[in-house]
Amino acid sequence: MPQKFSFSAIGTHWWLNIYDLNISDLDSIISDIEKMCLEFEQNYSRFLDTSYISKLNETKKLVDFPSELFEMITLGELARVKSLQAFNIGVGSILEKIGYDKNYSFVAKNENELSSINFTDSAFEVIKDPRRKQRGIRYSNRTVCFRI
Repeated sequence: MPQKFSFSAIGTHWWLNIYDLNISDLDSIISDIEKMCLEFEQNYSRFLDTSYISKLNETKKLVDFPSELFEMITLGELARVKSLQAFNIGVGSILEKIGYDKNYSFVAKNENELSSINFTDSAFEVIKDPRRKQRGIRYSNRTVCFRI
């Protein structure tokens, strides 16, 4: 019979079933998992004003950010291209316009704007410049770069 744990993070509820009951530091492992999820939420939730995603959405640029953000956006853009734009990580502003905002209002912001939504407008472009040892992310015609 597994030991069961649960916690809330990243806008959902997590349930963990641990089948190896001989783990001596199980509480520490569960705590680490929960901390990792909460840290991910703090860094990348579009609902938190202090996250990298919120800063990118607000200013259209980032100066200092983790390489994992670059990797996630690169992977997301690859998925967008491979899926012929059926998948798009840049739809946050569109979701907010239709009411999926940080207050969970579920009320469209402006009916006139909804008819003009273009899902391809929210694309990112991944930029690599091996000569300068830089890579960046272009979002809405602005560029985010950092040294590699």
